[in-house]
Amino acid sequence: MKRILALIGAVGFIGSVAAVFLLLLDFTIRRTVYLVPAQSITVSSFINKLKSETDSSKKYANDSETESVRVIRVIDGDTIEIEGNRLVRYIGINTPELGQGSDPECYAQSAFEANRALVAGKTVRLVKDVSETDKYFRLLRYVYINEQMVNEFLVRNGFAHAATFPPDVKYGSRFVLLERAARKNNLGLWTACDDK
Repeated sequence: MKRILALIGAVGFIGSVAAVFLLLLDFTIRRTVYLVPAQSITVSSFINKLKSETDSSKKYANDSETESVRVIRVIDGDTIEIEGNRLVRYIGINTPELGQGSDPECYAQSAFEANRALVAGKTVRLVKDVSETDKYFRLLRYVYINEQMVNEFLVRNGFAHAATFPPDVKYGSRFVLLERAARKNNLGLWTACDDK
């Protein structure tokens, strides 16, 4: 019985150490950090999360809460207007700002043009994570054109940074990995902009 209790205690301690390590690792690789209580992290849940985030975009498009809509206008690299005069902000990414009344940030025009080429005038599929809207009342969504997640495309090709804000973190780790690859390969803004 003592051996069983000692084993349970060791596993609990190891799990706590692993959770702290994962949080520290997470802190070092992202701009926006979200904390997960240590007791909610298990090895199997962590492996399942990594596995789900490394599947292809095609699988992402099968998420439950979806809506197909037509894009009326592209606002910037990460925001669109859809039918019904509703604005949609892409979850998990941030593109350089075009600037309203000021100079645009480096690569903002390129990000805008890439987004426009992908979605302008087309029917897209919107997929919700957790939040309905942001503080500006824009819908928060993953956006798909055919089977391609636009959010992912923009990060992968250096048009956007990974920018995860809880509770909408479903593909946050994936976006961070894609940003790293784009940065490593000097794609898009990672080559064009001095202040990266």
